[in-house]
Amino acid sequence: MAKQMDLLRDRPSSLYFRYLVPSVSASLVTSIYILADTIMIGRGCGAEALAALNLVLPVFAVLFASGTLFGVGGGVLYSVARGNGDDERAQGIWSTAVLMVVGVALLLMLTGALAFRPLCYALGADESNIQMVMDYAQFIVYGAPFFVLSYFLQAFVRNDQDPKRAMAGVLSGAAVNIILDYVFIFPMQLGLTGGAAATLLGNIVTVLVVLTHLRSPRNRLYFSRKSIRLRLAGEIFLSGAPSFFIEAASGLITFTFNRQLLRYLGHAGVVAYGVVANYALVMQSLFNGVGQAAQPVMATNYGAGQRPRVHRVRLMGLVTVVILACVAVLCAYTFPEMMTALFVEPTEELLALSVPALHTYFPAFLPFGLNLFLTTYLQSIVRAAPALAIMVLRGVILPVLFAIVLPGLFGGFAIFAAVLCAEGITSLLSIGLSVYHARHGG
Repeated sequence: MAKQMDLLRDRPSSLYFRYLVPSVSASLVTSIYILADTIMIGRGCGAEALAALNLVLPVFAVLFASGTLFGVGGGVLYSVARGNGDDERAQGIWSTAVLMVVGVALLLMLTGALAFRPLCYALGADESNIQMVMDYAQFIVYGAPFFVLSYFLQAFVRNDQDPKRAMAGVLSGAAVNIILDYVFIFPMQLGLTGGAAATLLGNIVTVLVVLTHLRSPRNRLYFSRKSIRLRLAGEIFLSGAPSFFIEAASGLITFTFNRQLLRYLGHAGVVAYGVVANYALVMQSLFNGVGQAAQPVMATNYGAGQRPRVHRVRLMGLVTVVILACVAVLCAYTFPEMMTALFVEPTEELLALSVPALHTYFPAFLPFGLNLFLTTYLQSIVRAAPALAIMVLRGVILPVLFAIVLPGLFGGFAIFAAVLCAEGITSLLSIGLSVYHARHGG
């Protein structure tokens, strides 16, 4: 039997790396649910279908953001309560979070179903591609509870010291997704409908596998209606709000970019951005995985008053995201044509947009990674307000502002520099806030 981890006594470096591989793998493989669709739809259905898929990406962002809101928000408080030895509070946090996430997941599904066609038009569909958008979006809207629960359960199971089971869940779901993507899109010729069905079935498998933790000997997640508290709901919401903005921001940025690109560069611009956005999804997954690896260790040690251990894990996380960002930038400048060809047939028109887009966008991953990890650090030391401020600035205010202003000043292509400008400015704030709180009790 594997030795049970002791988050308060084992070496911080040992704990961090024991969490890192499962957390990064689980987070990265989650993005495969979308990436597998993108690659196979782009190759099997063409550029127009890829553009339609990109219009639906904001819906994924909202669903994953909702799961993260309650999963990370509740998970952080759960770990702090365990670190304090307050098992009764930990049970209340889990029970309250379960009630909240189920209610929100059902609400999202019903809202999307009742306003389905207007929703597809609002995402940017027009008469030329409305049917393709609806073919894909129907599975995502009606399967909303599984997408929300997938992120929620992964976060809580990791915080209950079972990161390998969370990894096993997403690996199993990814395997199902990829296999069915190929079968549905190529031999069965189901097109966008087949890709969406495969994605939904993969998430269902993930949820079922992760739920087995509740029957395992190491499980400490016990639901009790008597433990549900309105006060805890408010704490969970505030704690998880920064993580919600991390995920939702990508959807808002994609939505804004799609509208602006259609205006300035047409469908070719949306396809080029679809290539860039999918790589951004991979990098966000990697950065989230690093944060998820560090978060249970930092939160538990913060709850126990072990500040030096928190700072050591924070440093390891920062070094990791910097290395990942540098590797990504190197790839973008070395293999841009190959990176485009992975998703869609690389015509001269498309390469003329995608190659400079990759060169312009990818340097943003350095401040992007720093902002995401430092937000996780602030959440882990229960500094939700500054973490939320960072996420609102980088996820709502600045990228939308630059996406609107830059094309008007410098032409449509300048939109690909919007994220770099937004993340770069925000990183100054996130570094300053992290240093301040590290010196004043964090």
